[in-house]
Amino acid sequence: MLKLTKIAVLPLVLAGCQVSTPAPVSLDVPGFAANNSTLPGGHHFNTISYAGNTGAGGMSASISGASTGPGTFSQNSSITNLGTAGAPSGNATFAGNYVASYVDLNIDQDLLVVFGDANLNYNFAGSTITGTIANRKFLTPNGPGTTVFLNDVTLTSSAVNVGSGVFSGSTAGGTHLGLTQSGSGSNGYNGQIGGTAGSDVAGQVFLDFTYTTGEHVIENGVFLAN
Repeated sequence: MLKLTKIAVLPLVLAGCQVSTPAPVSLDVPGFAANNSTLPGGHHFNTISYAGNTGAGGMSASISGASTGPGTFSQNSSITNLGTAGAPSGNATFAGNYVASYVDLNIDQDLLVVFGDANLNYNFAGSTITGTIANRKFLTPNGPGTTVFLNDVTLTSSAVNVGSGVFSGSTAGGTHLGLTQSGSGSNGYNGQIGGTAGSDVAGQVFLDFTYTTGEHVIENGVFLAN
């Protein structure tokens, strides 16, 4: 069972207020909405931070984001192997969670939180990994919030270093539903298989899209799965 500790958020008005998420593996947007619906400023934040792990001797991941004014923001993410590095000794599947910071540089410049489900598959014969980030969604910034769904992200086939468990590759998909893409940046992902005998995986996802309606969205996320 994944241990996702909490997502702490500092609302635009109530600086210093922290909100815990629902139980592990249940990082659903409706639960997040209920926790935040009465806070002034709705669902956009000055800062966000998330830290989670797959358990003792597994993998850990974190993200942070900050928005201090129009055009001024930062996004960071990291993963750490708490166990032994290396790929499994056979085929393996991993299921877990995805959390990301999300900002639109051109329109409203709101800093939002994206949730999703991570599913990855390791192919022993080819020493490759593939996966998807599905059910991606965030809340609109104002009032109780409206759930906005995003297209799934495909983690295309990537070679895994058997000894270190490290991998990196490109992504496909992941755009905003209902918008027409006009361009993209350096989209991709990386990660590591670790834990006990290749039992766990963590990674980072980077997405950069522009749309014909003027939006320029940057998403920086992490996934944890076992």
